[in-house]
Amino acid sequence: MAGVLLLALGGASTGYAHTLVEPGSREKQNQSDQAVLYQLFERMISAMKRQNYSGRYFRVRGDQIEVMELTQRHINGVHHEYLRSLNGTPKIIRRVGSDCECIWPEQGEALVGPFPQITSRLSGSRFAGLNKQAPYQLIELGRYRIAGHYCQQIAVVPDDELRYGYKVCIGEEEPLLLRMSIYERQGTPIEHNQFSHIIIDSHQMIATVNESDLFLLGAERLQEEFDVVTLSNQPKVADRIEKPRFGIHNPPKGFEIRSHTRRENPQAQQTFEHIVVSDGLATVSLFIEEQSRSTKRSQRMLEPGVHMAQREFESMHITAIGDVPQKTVNQLIESVVLVDY
Repeated sequence: MAGVLLLALGGASTGYAHTLVEPGSREKQNQSDQAVLYQLFERMISAMKRQNYSGRYFRVRGDQIEVMELTQRHINGVHHEYLRSLNGTPKIIRRVGSDCECIWPEQGEALVGPFPQITSRLSGSRFAGLNKQAPYQLIELGRYRIAGHYCQQIAVVPDDELRYGYKVCIGEEEPLLLRMSIYERQGTPIEHNQFSHIIIDSHQMIATVNESDLFLLGAERLQEEFDVVTLSNQPKVADRIEKPRFGIHNPPKGFEIRSHTRRENPQAQQTFEHIVVSDGLATVSLFIEEQSRSTKRSQRMLEPGVHMAQREFESMHITAIGDVPQKTVNQLIESVVLVDY
């Protein structure tokens, strides 16, 4: 398909309109307009971190629909977040700073640990690496209304077929991320996330949330009701590998190594190398572990739009997995090489 796919939302009766942007259109775009849109993203990322809000949002991916309650507060300068599922398997997530508690009441299970990456799908952190050098262009799609709030629609259009496109809606009154959708290059929707109700206020919360919900229960109290698994295997500065055995050579356009750490798999009781590569928006993880002790992962467990590739190399088993097209993980896994010092 020639050009880059621009995904534009039509009216309620027309649905989605698919428009192609010709090659080289990044240079043709008004640079001042691009600068304004990047600034709007920066304001959104900041607002999603500092603003207090409470509401409900839905997530649609494949044939799965998830409805979540979400409340965010800043208490004594610390970020507090509470999420509760309203359909499907009951699930509660409490986050204070980078510390997180994930609870499955019906299963009687809880997971506790420092997991800063566990957050709502409507989080500005996904776009923190988006900049003018990233292989995307921003296109304004006009005004829209979500959950009673007017917002600005923006398409994040990829330069090639190695990454997905995004559509976001950023609030006008307060630049919060009210909607985030992901599309394949052909225009097929992969995932939709959108608020159906939101209160933007420093004091009010939706009626089903209490102030106490915003605080961690603690492992000791959780153990009274749940089987608790405590994980503390998040990478620290000391885990970074100064002279890694493996590296990335000639990765897909725009992708660079963002972190390279040594991690521990508590189930297999072994260490492995974890390489995270990103183009500023899309992220792929590569896991490098000993073949004799590795666990081959099943494609059947992946959500629609998430792809994986596996490879045996130098007595090691390598897995690449990410929210990118299959072509991208295939190229990335083949780009893993031994580092020659």
